[in-house]
Amino acid sequence: MLRHFLTFNIADPLSNDSRGYSDFDQKFSGDNTASQVNHLPRKPSAGGRFIVKVSDVEKTDGIDYTLDSSAGTITWTGFTPPVGNDNITVDYQAIKQWVYDDHPSLSTGSFPRITLDELSLDYATHQLGEYGNYASGKGNMVTGTFRIIVRNRKNTKAYTYDNIEYKNMDLVSAIAEEIKDYFKENRSPSVWKFFDWDLSRFERIRTEEDSGVFRKDATLTVRFFDNPNT
Repeated sequence: MLRHFLTFNIADPLSNDSRGYSDFDQKFSGDNTASQVNHLPRKPSAGGRFIVKVSDVEKTDGIDYTLDSSAGTITWTGFTPPVGNDNITVDYQAIKQWVYDDHPSLSTGSFPRITLDELSLDYATHQLGEYGNYASGKGNMVTGTFRIIVRNRKNTKAYTYDNIEYKNMDLVSAIAEEIKDYFKENRSPSVWKFFDWDLSRFERIRTEEDSGVFRKDATLTVRFFDNPNT
């Protein structure tokens, strides 16, 4: 979910055509809840293929569900998907991702880019009697620590970002500033099923600069319940 919010809320310095397109499919599980919302992991291309099926039966945008391409959500408005594991299939043409959960080869051409790296998850009892109904309650309060890494390769190209031209490390800092603003401005009320989140630190990392890569890391702390669907 953190990658989803980064993907749909942090502006990509590259245009969609420059980033490129690829076929993508994603499965979701129905929960028989009215107005169920599914969050897409990648941005749909404008006017590209977008096919949604429930139990292999194709559904219609505007009748069965509503697609919000800018928010990356499918909201089930006229149809309620029944309970089932992976019974919702979304097949679409997507803009190639620039927010990853891995660390790239420094020789790759996919820069600028963001990495979301999970560092730790700490579990704590949230209320008295929690373990009497752990499976049916909200469960533990989880404090997750994540590193958000912004990278850009050294070159002479200028990128227009928020109507200002940036190069090299200046672009990394501009993207990091947008990330900071997003998390600070959306801390309260919290989004999705997160209890709280906050950015606590930014740090310039110089160990990759000999390879021609500028980097800045942010530390993000997120709090959420272990069983967020209950």
